[in-house]
Amino acid sequence: PYASESPEEFFAVASEYHFSAPALLQAEMPKIAAHLQRFYSAPASV
Repeated sequence: PYASESPEEFFAVASEYHFSAPALLQAEMPKIAAHLQRFYSAPASV
């Protein structure tokens, strides 16, 4: 998968999901979702 090619690509794809599909990110990777929510300092819209 594209996101597994490098840490930068993983961050980019995870960030995309943070904004476009936050419920899916939360369900599949709750720790990553929590980190991104803190990183972006705003709740993601569902």
